[in-house]
Amino acid sequence: MKNINRVIILAQIFILVSLSSCMMFRNSPKVYVIDPVCGMKVDKNEAFIWKHDSVTYYFDTYNCKETFKMNPKKYIGNNLVVKK
Repeated sequence: MKNINRVIILAQIFILVSLSSCMMFRNSPKVYVIDPVCGMKVDKNEAFIWKHDSVTYYFDTYNCKETFKMNPKKYIGNNLVVKK
């Protein structure tokens, strides 16, 4: 009986910790950046990332990232690039 009570208590603690951590991430604001290739707004946490000359660039699709990699000079310097 004591073991069952321990398991129940541990399960309740696990659920509470899981729920509280989910709420923390759910309430955190999204940060959007602009894809330098197509100009689409992208959630920074969901973007495809590429670093070039110590600058991080964010892309909405793999294809945009690959397009940028083939000719970064074409896209660097336009107003759509967000530097970090």
